[in-house]
Amino acid sequence: MGGGAVKKAITTIAALAGAAIAGIVVRQIAQDLSNNADLWRSVTDEYEPESSTAH
Repeated sequence: MGGGAVKKAITTIAALAGAAIAGIVVRQIAQDLSNNADLWRSVTDEYEPESSTAH
């Protein structure tokens, strides 16, 4: 068994690990962004001029 096969396996594992980590990071960022969007919406609703609260 030559060293090339081992190197290829390590490269493949590293690529898969990198892709998995990137996917997790992207999903985490997307979650944080959607949470922030909800937060901003509630904040802007609170500090809206009383056009929304005046009846």
